[in-house]
Amino acid sequence: MEIRIQILCALALAFSSLLAVAAELAKLEKSAASTWDATKTGFSNAYEDLQDSHEKAATARKTK
Repeated sequence: MEIRIQILCALALAFSSLLAVAAELAKLEKSAASTWDATKTGFSNAYEDLQDSHEKAATARKTK
């Protein structure tokens, strides 16, 4: 009977560890998603600024 209790305790510990790992993974997935969204927004804004600068430079060059 004692070995059965030890096995059940080991299974309970393993399951609680699995739940803890799953919770950390969920946090990382949310963090990575928001970081990726911020990165995409940053690149998009930088590209728009680059386009604006190019258009202004092209316009300035045409007026000379």
